Amino acid sequence: MDIWERLARTADRGRRRLLFVGWLSEQVKPYGLEPIVVGGHALEFYTLGDYATADIDLVCPDRAAVGQVLEQAGFHREGRHWYRSDLDLVIEIPLERRATEEATLDRLIELKREVSID
Repeated sequence: MDIWERLARTADRGRRRLLFVGWLSEQVKPYGLEPIVVGGHALEFYTLGDYATADIDLVCPDRAAVGQVLEQAGFHREGRHWYRSDLDLVIEIPLERRATEEATLDRLIELKREVSID
């Protein structure tokens, strides 16, 4: 089963989003990128769904490269968002991380949670 079929069959929206972010992270690794989930989606994940948001906010040093991966994956861009309505996925990359901002990233808290995706 490919990722798109798996996402389509995943009824739980939070699980579907986590699967997608994992897939996207793997797709941009060859570019040396590591997107960071921030904003409402990070809060939604942290609260196990008690807080709901409409989109997945990511911080990444190369918005254009991520946008290219998203477009190749069937997303369409409208303004600052990329949409894939058949999977109820909306992606926003509100900030680009630059080398001069690395000190700011030192203040980010990395949250690791074991999640079974099978």
